[in-house]
Amino acid sequence: MSTQPAPGDSLRMTQLLFGFTTSQALYVTARLGVADALLDGPRDIDDLAGVTGADPDALHRVIRNLAPLGIFRTEADGKIAVTPFGATLAPDVPGSVHAISRYLMETHYQPFGELLRTIRTGETAADYLYGRNFFDWITPQPELLAVQTAAMASVSEGWRGSFLSSYQLPRGISSPTSAQLTGPCSPA
Repeated sequence: MSTQPAPGDSLRMTQLLFGFTTSQALYVTARLGVADALLDGPRDIDDLAGVTGADPDALHRVIRNLAPLGIFRTEADGKIAVTPFGATLAPDVPGSVHAISRYLMETHYQPFGELLRTIRTGETAADYLYGRNFFDWITPQPELLAVQTAAMASVSEGWRGSFLSSYQLPRGISSPTSAQLTGPCSPA
């Protein structure tokens, strides 16, 4: 087996290395409510920036960055539209990943920036950054705890809707509904 990179491997690897910029752009648009603001139809960038509290030029750059990924598109009249795929960033649509984007970027992004240190020392990034384990850090923060709970419910609902929908549980056993999964996700 050759370890010589194939044509295109450098480009593919560079795309992976830039993944953090995509994650941040997705988070920012979700947090600002860009997809939500576009659910009723396309808007011009100034209007969209106004309703989301963003700078028009900066928001337009982020939207242009996400358009090739199929999140947004520019209509013939120059207005910005959200795609069905991009609509998953809105909080109140079926299959929403809004809470997941908040959870990952608001609780995991910074610790993953310390992954090299963790691998070298064995100390978890949460212990290093927050002075305590992750659950001890998040539990006293009601807003983040609510985001975590919503994210976990969203993930489990997604699994129920796709992966688990074809799985047959043994007779007499049922899986929990999303309504049963609405309590806080924290250790007892």
